[in-house]
Amino acid sequence: MSINTSREQPLAGRYILNMLTGALVNSVAGWLRPFRVITTLGAVAAFSTIALHTPGAAAALDQEHNFESGQLTLQCSGNCPTVTTKYAREGKYSMESYVNRLTSTNSFRTEAIPKTNPEMEFNKDYWYGFSVYLPYGWEVPDKFEVLAQFHHTPDAGEGVPPPFSINSGSGSWKVSNKNHLGEKKEWLLNSVYEDVGKWTDWVIHFKPSYGSQGVLEVWKDGLLVATRYGSNTYQDSVGPYFKMGVYLGWKDRNCCNDKSPAKRVYHDALRIASGLNAKYSDVAPR
Repeated sequence: MSINTSREQPLAGRYILNMLTGALVNSVAGWLRPFRVITTLGAVAAFSTIALHTPGAAAALDQEHNFESGQLTLQCSGNCPTVTTKYAREGKYSMESYVNRLTSTNSFRTEAIPKTNPEMEFNKDYWYGFSVYLPYGWEVPDKFEVLAQFHHTPDAGEGVPPPFSINSGSGSWKVSNKNHLGEKKEWLLNSVYEDVGKWTDWVIHFKPSYGSQGVLEVWKDGLLVATRYGSNTYQDSVGPYFKMGVYLGWKDRNCCNDKSPAKRVYHDALRIASGLNAKYSDVAPR
């Protein structure tokens, strides 16, 4: 596993935790699952994880989408996802994203976006929690595959990749982040095949900024797997917004040599919280 440990900009007050020793991290991390960290991120990042997980009053959720109404409560991007009872992380329902390169109306995208207030404010803390299920038979695609992203809101004439994405197309999980200076960071995680046939939980703490105030922290199954502090998005007039589903490099219907031209991916338990009081436990899949 490749983890980038650099910190472009210390966050005074909140992240000044250098006095913590590795021994203390290890002793505390063992007694509660959300406290688990990847020790190579260092004691400072580890204690940041613990501090953010400390029990306290829950922040009010901005949005929660568990699909238990049997209806899609998000807006469509590309083909519309559907709600299904095939698999569920919580309750009985989840969101199914299906795309067929040869027959779907949109050959490369089936995603969903929050209907209300999707765009984030710059320099404000946001927390997103959700779970992803890749069914048995999942294959590495011939092109890229993105299962969740923060899509930027481009100014006129612009067109660049999303500033943040969770990728599965290489056969390994990959977290990617790019800022307005073109500085890209990637964190290569475990093989996607290790997680086929089970739910994979994700929590993202994102404070979008093209300046020094930015925060990006990503947990996979309770483990802190990526951190970045400082500039983490583009300098647009409007902030980025969250999307989940499946987005593939299949714009050309005859592009690829995949064994199957179709993909199915499932998402569940989307929770969104924001503000200074929001934290990991507010949005983490239960």
